Amino acid sequence: MRRLPRRDDPPPLLLEFAPEALGAIRKTTAWLATFDGEVHNRFARAVREKVVTLCREAAREVPAQTHEMASLHFSRPVFSARFQTGKTTRKRSSAGVWYLFYDLVDTDADGFPDLLWVLAVRHAAAMSLWQDTQNDGE
Repeated sequence: MRRLPRRDDPPPLLLEFAPEALGAIRKTTAWLATFDGEVHNRFARAVREKVVTLCREAAREVPAQTHEMASLHFSRPVFSARFQTGKTTRKRSSAGVWYLFYDLVDTDADGFPDLLWVLAVRHAAAMSLWQDTQNDGE
């Protein structure tokens, strides 16, 4: 994706979730609800805050770096954003660390993205989305 100029005060991007991403969020929230309501609420709140922030930031300026492996997997420029649902006390701990993989779409062909399309939500310790596809040719 070519580098677009920064816009000073645009409206936030529209937001949509791919069925796979929405399914992963629903599955995760249902699973977390079996442990503790607060953990469930913290995850839901963290996802909501992250996508709202991304919609505002990406409306002003498209991120400079795509996620290389996710872009190859989805066959288009894909960005990633890290978010955390809890506080870890250990360095390099993946507890509560999640990633959103998203695409920016220009639906009205004006040269600027106006839709943030969430493609996947993954826990940092989960098997990567593209790990299965790397072994297909072997």
